[in-house]
Amino acid sequence: MFAQRTIDRPDPPGPMLVSTSIAQLDDVESLFLEIGEGGVPIAEPLPVSTLADWLGGVGSDTEGLDARTRAAYLAGYVSWALGRVLAAFSLCGPGIPDLPLSAWRLKAERYEWRIGEDSGTALRFRVRLAVSSTEAFGPLVGDRRRRALLDHLHETLIVQLRDETGLSLGALRRLVADGLAAAWLDVGKRLGCAEAAMADILALIKHRDSALYNSKTGFVSVSVAHPSRPDLPPACDWYRARGGCCRYYTTPASAGSYCTTCVLRSPASRDQRLADYLRDTAFAVSSS
Repeated sequence: MFAQRTIDRPDPPGPMLVSTSIAQLDDVESLFLEIGEGGVPIAEPLPVSTLADWLGGVGSDTEGLDARTRAAYLAGYVSWALGRVLAAFSLCGPGIPDLPLSAWRLKAERYEWRIGEDSGTALRFRVRLAVSSTEAFGPLVGDRRRRALLDHLHETLIVQLRDETGLSLGALRRLVADGLAAAWLDVGKRLGCAEAAMADILALIKHRDSALYNSKTGFVSVSVAHPSRPDLPPACDWYRARGGCCRYYTTPASAGSYCTTCVLRSPASRDQRLADYLRDTAFAVSSS
């Protein structure tokens, strides 16, 4: 149904220069990965001013975000940024490098976006590896160590957001799991190995030893027939199924409606909306 390639996983390589490792990630677009000092260590408590700035910057195009919704958004932003880099290392590089936790850093930046006639300013994150490009590191070997890294990179921020906004630890952990799943799927699609990417991340976040484990985060496949040419092959795609809720439905702009893949929406409603979206996008050119 889906054209896929497999992930070639040879025996773990020996230590490799970080610059060499990153050079292998060229197939992944818009990775926002840099080497060198700068940014803030994400596994350490954020300065109060930094946390306030980040919370104030998320959802800049949506009015009426309360503190807990901002925390939900920020958990998603951070896990997406980290997740795409981690997924790229895991899927097309030599493996996630075995770096000190303090080397994993984030740098926030505001940028201008434009889609058609719409435009605005939004917040995004760059991942910085605070090591020398001439330093060599081996990969993290084994799912247990990779799982621990995902937990450690996010848990300090999760606790800090709970303390600052009151959004529960469980809600925040589910949102992080959702962000990581979406990031792995995005990178997998770009590399032509979506199914292998999904299996890779599920081995990490769907294990009960993970702090990010929940029963809902996962993936759903959708297939739709051409609306007027049933003889043509159907359009097929994979989507991330959420385990958490970003709380967008609490904003005035939402009019109380849930996002398409929100965990609060029934699976039947979610799948129907995804099918409608896929039908509209996959057959837009041929139907026009």
